[in-house]
Amino acid sequence: MDDRTLIEPLDQTIFEEVGANIRGPVQGWLTIWNGTLRGRDFSLFQGRNFIGSDPHCDIRIIDIYFPPFAVNIRIGPDHWQAIDLDSDDGFVRNDRSDFRCELTDGDWIQTGNVRFRVKKR
Repeated sequence: MDDRTLIEPLDQTIFEEVGANIRGPVQGWLTIWNGTLRGRDFSLFQGRNFIGSDPHCDIRIIDIYFPPFAVNIRIGPDHWQAIDLDSDDGFVRNDRSDFRCELTDGDWIQTGNVRFRVKKR
């Protein structure tokens, strides 16, 4: 057995979004509008998209005030829903408190101190 290490040049590095090959085509995005992740986009896929600080979430937001499991964005063939994941206060959609709602392109969602913008494909 050869004990040499193969080192590949940095220009060969490929970025691959976690879950992109498993979950199908991207249906839309969440863009963060404030905080340390401001400007960051997260892909949304058909089915459930769990958002929270827990490592098992599809979209992980690392912030001391962000709940482990905050919101589920459920995408079906003809609907998008935001569903609160058992918090006391729910989330805010377009400046109104809510626990479950239909989403449209351009909606604002806020949970904890983080504000997102929904963008449909």
